[in-house]
Amino acid sequence: PLKAMSRLKSKKRHLIKLVFIGNTHPCRSQQPKAFREAYESAKRRGLLNKTVFFSTDWIPFDQRDYYLTESDAGIVTFNDHLENRFSQRIRLLDYLWAELPVLTNPGNVLSDFVDLERLGILTPFANDKALAEAIECLASHPVKRKQIKERIRHVKKQLQWEKILLPLIHFCQNPRHARSLYK
Repeated sequence: PLKAMSRLKSKKRHLIKLVFIGNTHPCRSQQPKAFREAYESAKRRGLLNKTVFFSTDWIPFDQRDYYLTESDAGIVTFNDHLENRFSQRIRLLDYLWAELPVLTNPGNVLSDFVDLERLGILTPFANDKALAEAIECLASHPVKRKQIKERIRHVKKQLQWEKILLPLIHFCQNPRHARSLYK
């Protein structure tokens, strides 16, 4: 995202802002190495406190909705790694809750869902040019953002506890033994 913001800076897109919330470990109150590297990178690129902002503390859970509902999109990028395929990116769910178009990478069950339901834009791993283009696309097309938000509003009804827990509830009400592969 920082490299993408550098590309946007060179195009004079100063109204686009990137905000990192939750930059310290919530339990140990220390900043991880990745945060320090990102902070220094933003500083070196001349982005710090101009187009890229870092909160200094962990945003309390009961206040994160203020940040999310004031945003125009949410970004979750990660490396192409086996762990990615099996992880659950809770931030993506937060973004969908806030009806934010999502910019993310492929290869994750939630990013697959974002792609299938057209809830945002998937960009290739480590491709800052594609990410910058996706950010610029959403920033330049409010109608497209509105259409994505409408799809999210419709789709997020499927993600409510009452719906996603139904298979588990049915199983608990009517348990059965699984077939064993080792008979």
